[in-house]
Amino acid sequence: MKTKLFFAIPVYNEENNLEDCIRSLAKDSSSLKYSLKTFICLNGCTDNSEKISFDLQKKYPKLNIKILKSKKGKLNAQEKIVNNIDSEAFKKAEARINEFHDQGYEYYSNGEYAKALECYRKALVEAEKSYGKSSTAAASIYTSMALPYIKTGKKSKAADSIFTAAEMYKKSAGGILVPTTSYVLQLQAGGMYCDLRKIQKAFKILKQVEKNIDKLPAVEKPELYRYLADCYHSMRRY
Repeated sequence: MKTKLFFAIPVYNEENNLEDCIRSLAKDSSSLKYSLKTFICLNGCTDNSEKISFDLQKKYPKLNIKILKSKKGKLNAQEKIVNNIDSEAFKKAEARINEFHDQGYEYYSNGEYAKALECYRKALVEAEKSYGKSSTAAASIYTSMALPYIKTGKKSKAADSIFTAAEMYKKSAGGILVPTTSYVLQLQAGGMYCDLRKIQKAFKILKQVEKNIDKLPAVEKPELYRYLADCYHSMRRY
């Protein structure tokens, strides 16, 4: 895959200069071994710059010109261009994450659990690199990793994965959790730690969830309280 090189050109009433600029860019970049993407951002133009931009888009296909519009002001144009570059990068990252995740699920469905974990780890690396280590994208992959861990007898790692995902959802929501999802995952992890006889860790998690359930809307509380009661009941066996 070629490395992509971006050119950013904010334009404000440049009908007399724009074609020379693009012609020069096309000439100077012709020998570059990159995949090119050129952004022309029309920055509140009142002259013929827009028509010229669309003509140049057809004339220089190798520059891969994309035409944007922003409010007047150079900073507005720069922000518009940067946001579009980020959007393209994230779309590619999302495609890679989904590819690895789908491969992992296919391996899991076929009983190839070690290969499934390998794919999920690759998806996790991409998610953390693109969205951050506490992102919901990374959290969802941790939850997927739990099942192949269980199937390979690594129940402690499965519980750790679920708990890590819960903490990530918590951080991604600014400390108030992506509420139900995070609480459910914490309760699942608590139940798993209980089954592993890691009672002190399980109890700490359950008490934390119990303390915070009241912050949820009333409609979401009953199911979580039932789940919490089941976990406490399980602890009594030990």
